[in-house]
Amino acid sequence: MFNRLRSAAMPHAHPVLPLRNTFRTLAGAVAILLAAACPAVSAAEDTDLGKGKSAYARKSYEEAAEHFRRAAEQGDAEAQLEFGKCLFKGEGVKEDKAESAKWILKAAEQGNIEAQYEIASFFGKGVGFGKDEDEAFKWVRMSADSGFAKAQLFLGKCYLKGEHFEKDEAEAEKWFRKAAEGFRAQAEQGDAEAQFHLAMSYLAGIGVEKDESEAEKWFRKSSDLGDAEAMNQLGMLFKSRGDDAEAVEWWRKAAELDDENGQSNLGMSYLTGSGVKKDEAEAVKWFRKSAEQGHPVAQNQLGHCFKRGAGVKKDEKEAATWWRKAAEQEYPDGQFNLGMCYLTGTGVKKDEAEAVEWFRKSAEQGNADAQNRLGYSLKIGTGVKKDEVEAAKWWRKAAEQGHSDGQFNLGMCYMTGTGLKKNQAEGLKLLRKSAEQGNQSAKNMLKKFVGN
Repeated sequence: MFNRLRSAAMPHAHPVLPLRNTFRTLAGAVAILLAAACPAVSAAEDTDLGKGKSAYARKSYEEAAEHFRRAAEQGDAEAQLEFGKCLFKGEGVKEDKAESAKWILKAAEQGNIEAQYEIASFFGKGVGFGKDEDEAFKWVRMSADSGFAKAQLFLGKCYLKGEHFEKDEAEAEKWFRKAAEGFRAQAEQGDAEAQFHLAMSYLAGIGVEKDESEAEKWFRKSSDLGDAEAMNQLGMLFKSRGDDAEAVEWWRKAAELDDENGQSNLGMSYLTGSGVKKDEAEAVKWFRKSAEQGHPVAQNQLGHCFKRGAGVKKDEKEAATWWRKAAEQEYPDGQFNLGMCYLTGTGVKKDEAEAVEWFRKSAEQGNADAQNRLGYSLKIGTGVKKDEVEAAKWWRKAAEQGHSDGQFNLGMCYMTGTGLKKNQAEGLKLLRKSAEQGNQSAKNMLKKFVGN
């Protein structure tokens, strides 16, 4: 649900997802929370709740689910939450997300603050109930007001980004401080997940003063307790310090614990030979493991491997399949690559209008390649009505990101007065910027316009 701040990733690995669509992002994390959630064994052993926790710790899921069900039916809020988790994951019982929502709501209504936090994402995503963001935020606020640190962290992010509430940095900082205090209290008691969150707070300076060494300390403590995401994050720290070999060791530990970020990062290490001997087949192995868990960056990279035949037999249809999976998760590189498949008929039936749709989706997320490509389509009317003004707009967006083709195309618009007012001085400036990046077309046009 709203569980983890997704671990940071390598430049080509899974980024922290933005809050531009809060409940798509955070409700999409329902599976992350429930997949990672292990009930703490603290209830009396002779109760159904206690027996359920003990059974769950032994991975005797059917036994655990039966004990949780019995206690839940007797009105135990914590058992209702745990039984709801079993139903969500299909552990010991048949998977039933609607029934999961029902039990977690029961727990939330009894005041269980974790359940209040979790039920918010069901309402936000429309799982088990009609989609209702106001109801979702009501439960998040209730959980935060009762002291649940993850809910407090989430509220802080909402205020910081102006999601659902008016942007208010002071209010954001207030909630970040509360969350950090909560995570610290739990972390000092040996809670691995709280240690991870506290480390992330230090790493980003959220609610506490930014302190990378303190972040590393808490990531290590969390890792020592087996937290795979903390291991992945340690890999990121060492990567940022230029110690690729140490980064690989931490990513390997995370990957072997089935952490999708660690798997994707380890795959990228093998693909590029960073910190480990280059091995494209090994890269494909780890990308596939991560991609099969739904990791969009790994899906995108796996598509590239199939397209090029890197570490795997070349298969353009399979490449398009993986790019589609990434694209459907709104990953901009995947959207661009799928658009190129439709534009060229690579692995799919050629469809220029469909290509434009994917280019637009990617471009709107800031992908400069897609912005440039969309400009081309609009300029010549490929798959979309010809519109030179709109083409120039998208080339400007690409150019502003330093995209050499975007600079060249916008420069030519200025030189010829295509889609905007003619301005040769501005055009030459853009052509020079493009040429400085090695763009041969820009070099040729400069020679034509100004000579040697």
